[in-house]
Amino acid sequence: LYGFHSTRYNTGHSESLFAGRTFLAAAWLTKTDEAIAVERDRNLTGPPRLQRLQLVTEIDTELTELDGFGGGLSVSPSGTKAAYFVDHEVLDFRDLAAPSRVARVRVGIGSYHWAPDEKRVLLKRASEKKSGDLVWVDIPPLAEAPTGGTAIPVSQPDLAPLFHGLTIRDFRISPDGRFLAVITVGKHNLILYPLSAR
Repeated sequence: LYGFHSTRYNTGHSESLFAGRTFLAAAWLTKTDEAIAVERDRNLTGPPRLQRLQLVTEIDTELTELDGFGGGLSVSPSGTKAAYFVDHEVLDFRDLAAPSRVARVRVGIGSYHWAPDEKRVLLKRASEKKSGDLVWVDIPPLAEAPTGGTAIPVSQPDLAPLFHGLTIRDFRISPDGRFLAVITVGKHNLILYPLSAR
């Protein structure tokens, strides 16, 4: 569990934000003073909650309760969607303006980055510090989550591999979405590839 702290670079003065509250993960909204975070109480008694945090004013808005959180919280480039792993297999996508709109896919644990069009993510199928292959995962249409205790449906997407299954140590998509940077296993070279649109 983590807390938020702010430090002024010119004075070194530090202060606690959202004092007394604890979080499992946070993802910053680009060019704003806001973050999307997963809050969990210190005693781990309540469910994790997806929150929108305004860091300067310390105003929070609860978006929804989550039925599980396995890590990997990320916000799409436009700041309109969030994704996270529910457990070690299922990746959840949510509309931040209407958090009851959701889609789930069974892909296995890994690290991922959003495609520029936000219609898919590029997933390295391995835990964060392990090597694995890269696959494209299409994001299904988001739909209203069922009510009354009914489980959210989980789809099994067709995974589109890159580089014929070559094992990758690390990767990133450039901020402008034009390039894919990879580091292969056993190499210390950064290789850039044009990122093709579909």
